Amino acid sequence: MGWLEERDAGHLPSDEVLEAFRLGHLSEEECQALERWLGRDGAARARLAQLGGVRAEGPAPWVRDAVLSAFGGSPDRPERVSRAAKGETPRRSGRPGRRAGWGGWGRWAATAVLAAGLATVLVWTTMGPTALPTGLAYQVQGTGLAETRSVQAASPVLKALPDTLVRIVVTPVDVAEKDVKFALFRRRGELVELLPTGSDIRLRVDRGTAVFEARAEDLVGRDVGEHTLYVVVARPGDLPAPSLTISDESIESLLAEGGRRLVYHQPLQLVDEYR
Repeated sequence: MGWLEERDAGHLPSDEVLEAFRLGHLSEEECQALERWLGRDGAARARLAQLGGVRAEGPAPWVRDAVLSAFGGSPDRPERVSRAAKGETPRRSGRPGRRAGWGGWGRWAATAVLAAGLATVLVWTTMGPTALPTGLAYQVQGTGLAETRSVQAASPVLKALPDTLVRIVVTPVDVAEKDVKFALFRRRGELVELLPTGSDIRLRVDRGTAVFEARAEDLVGRDVGEHTLYVVVARPGDLPAPSLTISDESIESLLAEGGRRLVYHQPLQLVDEYR
């Protein structure tokens, strides 16, 4: 958990750590540590919400509590709620509150503020993340064992020994798009599974180009034969689920989900010896 040192130094957790937390790829110990961090750091919570495609903005807690109280809820701050419900301004910094003429108008205003915040979430849930720009496309090229031993261009099918270092480069064809996420999937039996990035599978993104780098066995295991990897490009918060069951449709269509994501396949042939 080297990222804990960043917390102690006053830095925000990296997007990779937050994305792993959001997708459930951290250990229980790491999740507990990050949850404590998020509980104390509003900026970290806002960034996590942003990665998930949801705005973290909303009404002040005491306004939310007042509205919940008016509707029969059980707010966590009964003292502040009772003052707001009575039409008083909540106390701040130890100074006594004063009448602000809330009455029915104040409760109506608080309800409107909370409703606006809820509407933002409902609109996002209904409409989903912003679609990828029309015409956005990428070129996917990999390097395996043959490419490291010759000056020839990379072949469509990579060949690699289990311990061969494989690179998959995803380059924008025309204009790079900043606000996208890259992920790598593989088929395992009747499932298509996400390959989480970390120490074994590394992902670097620079100026719109993504580079996945890992040993072949970390990508497809040690079974000799031809395997297929799938590169997915999507908006933040719109990557496919970590595990999908293969249906009658193609794997590309399953991952693209109606065409709102870009999906590219990269064949990888695992060999037991290179000739």
